[in-house]
Amino acid sequence: FFLAAPVVPVPVLATDRVTHVGDPVVMVIAQDRYIAEDAAGLIVVEYDEEDPVVTLSDARTGALVHPDTDSNVAAATGNEYPDEELEATLASAAHLVTIEFDHQRISQSPMETRAVVAAPQGAGELTVYLSCQGPQLCARWFAQALHMPQTSIRVIAKDVGGSFGLKGQPWREEVAVVLAAVILKRPLKWIEDRLENLTSANQAREQEIKLRAAFDADGKLIASHADYGLNNGAYPQGADSNIAVMMFLWGAHKLPVFDFHARGWFTNTVGLAAYRGPWAIESLAREVLLDRAARQIGIDPLEIRHRNLIRRSDQPCTSQMGLELEDISPAECLDVLTEHVDIAAFRAEQLEARKQGRYLGLGFATYIEPTAGS
Repeated sequence: FFLAAPVVPVPVLATDRVTHVGDPVVMVIAQDRYIAEDAAGLIVVEYDEEDPVVTLSDARTGALVHPDTDSNVAAATGNEYPDEELEATLASAAHLVTIEFDHQRISQSPMETRAVVAAPQGAGELTVYLSCQGPQLCARWFAQALHMPQTSIRVIAKDVGGSFGLKGQPWREEVAVVLAAVILKRPLKWIEDRLENLTSANQAREQEIKLRAAFDADGKLIASHADYGLNNGAYPQGADSNIAVMMFLWGAHKLPVFDFHARGWFTNTVGLAAYRGPWAIESLAREVLLDRAARQIGIDPLEIRHRNLIRRSDQPCTSQMGLELEDISPAECLDVLTEHVDIAAFRAEQLEARKQGRYLGLGFATYIEPTAGS
């Protein structure tokens, strides 16, 4: 899965055009870092400016980020055209709640920036010290890219802290170092500084979602629709429309009808990489929507969750996204929570604090995610 071919060709160094700020253009190799820094300072690149496609809105209407593609859609899932029956259900429901969220772009900023040492070992073997989270995966990646037997490449990851996606695979700068080491037949190293990391390392998030949910007069879910967009940048580590958002959006809830349209968009920005739970916007959207639905219907926000969460007695069952549920307990977990937290006492404290100009909040989130594969 992680070694799938990219949806657009990814040059190690830019050729006749650059696609984003930080797009690597020239590689400088020197005996000492200060010499390399001085040499890099002597390089002048001439650019012919184009109108950049930066935001998701730009991607829909702007020029093609990659001229050889048909559109700026990097990946898409779901149904592009609305389902008339679903739309009728939403329109005629006793209660319809709509919420829209935008999540800003983030830089990953791991404590250890990216680093690589590539050392050819005799004829046809290679040792790579890499600041990565998956040395076996990266060894397979290099073996495929260099058309070498996997047993000829050894990837060593020393003490590497969390990076949550950025260091899941080698990227353009690391690959350039490895290729140059193979060509020159000598060890090479590159260590990213913090400015380089913030400028050109893969970034994450920048999502938007419009979520609609219909409830009957008793506050039970009857239908929902989600429209989702994700900024993939110019060269994502994997073109993505975040199907996980849709898989887990209502995964813990009883929902008869659900449909969605999700798209990942190319833009003239640094490429997308995973970061922590890269799809977690669905929990934010869902829980805020449920709170607003409770206020609209006139019931307690805890009660609306009790009425819609899946219980053990409902299983086995299959979610609208095809997840087979056999042993989950979201409703029971919420029951246990309310047994251990005196919500009535907190509400009284909350009311008293508000009189003093202090605002205390209480939020709930119930979700399911896979934690292991078999």
